[in-house]
Amino acid sequence: MKYEPKYSTNIVQVKAGEVIPETFLNKLIIKNQSAFGMAVRESNGVIVEKFPKLDTLAEHSKLMRQIMENTKKYSRMFCFHAFPTEFDEDEVMPFRLIKDSKGGNILCVAIDGDFPKHVDTSADAFSEPYMVLNDWLGPKITSMYELLGNNPGKLFDFLKTEQFKADFNQVIGHRGILSFMPNVGELFTIEKNDVGIVSPTWGQASYAYDYTESAIAAATVEPPKATVKTSRYASDTPAVDPPKPEVVPPKEPEKVVTQPAARAAAAVMEEVEIEHAPPKNLHGKALKGWYRSLTGALPGDWESRPTVRVKSKRSTNAPAESETAMAAAMAAAKATTDNNSVIGDTMPIISGPMQGAAVEMIKKYLGDGSLLIDDPIKANEEEQKLATFAQLMKLKNGVAEVFRWRASFIFAFVKAHPETAALAVIELRNMLRDLMEDGEKKLGDLTGTEGKPSSIPEPATAQPSATPAASEPKKSKYA
Repeated sequence: MKYEPKYSTNIVQVKAGEVIPETFLNKLIIKNQSAFGMAVRESNGVIVEKFPKLDTLAEHSKLMRQIMENTKKYSRMFCFHAFPTEFDEDEVMPFRLIKDSKGGNILCVAIDGDFPKHVDTSADAFSEPYMVLNDWLGPKITSMYELLGNNPGKLFDFLKTEQFKADFNQVIGHRGILSFMPNVGELFTIEKNDVGIVSPTWGQASYAYDYTESAIAAATVEPPKATVKTSRYASDTPAVDPPKPEVVPPKEPEKVVTQPAARAAAAVMEEVEIEHAPPKNLHGKALKGWYRSLTGALPGDWESRPTVRVKSKRSTNAPAESETAMAAAMAAAKATTDNNSVIGDTMPIISGPMQGAAVEMIKKYLGDGSLLIDDPIKANEEEQKLATFAQLMKLKNGVAEVFRWRASFIFAFVKAHPETAALAVIELRNMLRDLMEDGEKKLGDLTGTEGKPSSIPEPATAQPSATPAASEPKKSKYA
């Protein structure tokens, strides 16, 4: 199994005069919604800003575009963080390594990767990158800086030597990145990393997210319409709240005259317990969600995949209520469907021409170079306007009820209610996407921050920067 640390940071260095391409910037924002930090090397020194609490996705997206444009003439280092739900604000990068006598930043660093020799096993554990800073990198650079007579230029030269690279390789597990911003000279990186991207034009990033330079250059994206001012590099455009999701309740179904047999079956009902086994393809977070959606609670031994019993009403002398509904839905679908696409009462035939047409539609609208691959942030806002399938159908156990639907009923439901079925596909797609993207990073119980140190013990003369209260986002001194 691939190792995935709980704390992940995409470190992006951007050259003066350049900006991060729109498509890649969107990916950075969507993938890293925990916190953000940056170092900007202006003509009078290196400015560091940290945001341990982010605004909404659209607002942060607009802020980043303002920062991109208003800092374009400077070299920059951005840190996009994907952290656990609860994290210590001192984890936000970049870290200040060396300061001058007036408190100005001489050297800043951002760290990412896994470092098995520097794992914090305490109850309120800090991340491995933080422990590398605290236990190894900070003391090493402090002592070397003093040894070199507090000469910044000589220190920067030392950090680029093969000896320092070899020392760093001794603390790396699968991958590791040290991204440095000095107060003079080019930004530079020491790394063991095969998942990054290096551009000959705009800069580099420690995670590529499967993007290539050609894919980035070919994409065009529209920025979101919302904005909020939180940085000196943002404009004064007033904030606009993104549209709130609109839930449209279903209309009351028309009364249907049932057959005598159906009325008799419905008249004699009893409450029974039905045993359900968890689907074999569900694990971790998805498996927990299945138990909670079905029973409202998580069994203590959920990892052993126990079966659960759920109470349900059914007729004592007729098929179960769900089976009666299934038969009615399939009959209605059959009455309005071409006989060539239905086998008996249930399954459709997917003919060669039908399959070919479906494949061509995907290629046309979603293939390489298509015009319908839109801004993912804009698509996210658009999707928020839709009611979810579970809300619209008033499902007691949420969309997880679909796990118990037979294939025959699914086909019949799609034929009879295509728009509503599309909402089910969207909701199930989002569940699968979250599972695939989050992996094991967000599983299990997360520890709180109580008892953690209140500041990073930064090396040399560096002092910990003040951070805002958890309930209030930090405002830049430039805002």
